[in-house]
Amino acid sequence: MADKIIRRHVFYVPGFDPRGARLYHGMYSEHAKKQSAINGLDLSVSPRRKISDISHIWHVTGNRTTTEFEYLSWSDIVRQHWKNGVAALLADSWLCFRSGLINGVIFRFLRVRKSLFRLAVLYPFLYLPLAFFLAIWIGNSLIDTKAQGGDFAFSALIAAGASLLFLWAGLKLGHKIAIFWLLRIFCFSIRWSQGKAADLEDRINAFSARLREEILTNRADEIMVVGHSAGAMLAVPVIARALKSLPADTPAQQIAFLTLSNCIPMISFMPWAEAYRKELAEVANDPRVIWIDYSAPPDGASFSQIDPVIASGCDAPAGPHMLSPRFHRLYEEKKYRRLKYNWFKLHFLYLQSSDKKGAYDYFDLTAGPTPFAARFATEGPHE
Repeated sequence: MADKIIRRHVFYVPGFDPRGARLYHGMYSEHAKKQSAINGLDLSVSPRRKISDISHIWHVTGNRTTTEFEYLSWSDIVRQHWKNGVAALLADSWLCFRSGLINGVIFRFLRVRKSLFRLAVLYPFLYLPLAFFLAIWIGNSLIDTKAQGGDFAFSALIAAGASLLFLWAGLKLGHKIAIFWLLRIFCFSIRWSQGKAADLEDRINAFSARLREEILTNRADEIMVVGHSAGAMLAVPVIARALKSLPADTPAQQIAFLTLSNCIPMISFMPWAEAYRKELAEVANDPRVIWIDYSAPPDGASFSQIDPVIASGCDAPAGPHMLSPRFHRLYEEKKYRRLKYNWFKLHFLYLQSSDKKGAYDYFDLTAGPTPFAARFATEGPHE
């Protein structure tokens, strides 16, 4: 293992996000500059360059380390599965109910989630049906009240208007606090686990081929795969298939696997996901993979501090080394209090600069000189 990384190649797999490489390059550039004032790395980020339909690259330089940061794009597939409109959202809610409640998946989620954040698991299942029920109840209550005055038609009109207004407000709120984002991710995971996402399987194979190609060129001191949110779900088969396809005489090279706010159980808990669990076990058992997960307990969109390999019942002793970014130590107290209860913003803090220096630093991890394996040696497992 090199003492210092001179050249690193990062493969970044984004989450279930219809926004593309332009947003993530802009975010990385902006926050790398801000974080440089804290970590002293003096990072410089190049313009983004599209090298294929699935890949964008930018270079990050600082303190003698050069990182080739490759964004693996699947936002086009996300947009295909991004349902809009009340009818589509109702259909997804029904799929959640039928596949989640009737098949018992929701109960597996509830058993592993902690305290208040069990509620985040229930949102995709119950929010829209509850909104419709309350809208109907409000309308019915107004009809009962107004009908006593004798003008039933007028009272029915008021009731219908109130119901529609409440439903409209519920839909607006659902979008604002990302409930429908969670709903879409859950439904997508169901379809993927049931073999109904052939487009995604093709894309995973293409990502895997890129990783395999980079391993075989042996140009980098360190190859890192970063999966954020649902991107962690995709990164597992990407790594498993790339390593499995290598020629037998390929020199052993460790893969630094970094998952952030992972939601791997979103698919690995599905009863139909046997093939996925097999690949999850392969990654966990492969000595060439060093896997660290950073997930914050207040992050309701992640399975924080839950080993996805053990929790999924895979044939492996353990999964990633589970660490917390300890966001409460990285931000000013007042700012953190605001962020803590904005789950959408909190979910993206892993990719952004902080107010203070701390043990977690996304830009030091992906562009700093310290080898990934050396970082774990000082952190320790399951902290």
